[in-house]
Amino acid sequence: NTTSQEIRRLIPNISRHLERLPPGFINNGYQYMDAFGEKRERHPNMRRFAGEDAAEANERIEMFNRRPL
Repeated sequence: NTTSQEIRRLIPNISRHLERLPPGFINNGYQYMDAFGEKRERHPNMRRFAGEDAAEANERIEMFNRRPL
């Protein structure tokens, strides 16, 4: 069974689903929809969130690698 911790690790920024939406998007509680009616499961900015998370993780790794032995 997959634990909730593993799910959070596998799905970047699961907690960011409540972040402010870009103009023209709404959330009906289940999906995100743009002004043209196109529906999606993930926040429209999820790629940006994943990139930010990757940059933060890389920074932590670099700090770890620079620490004295």
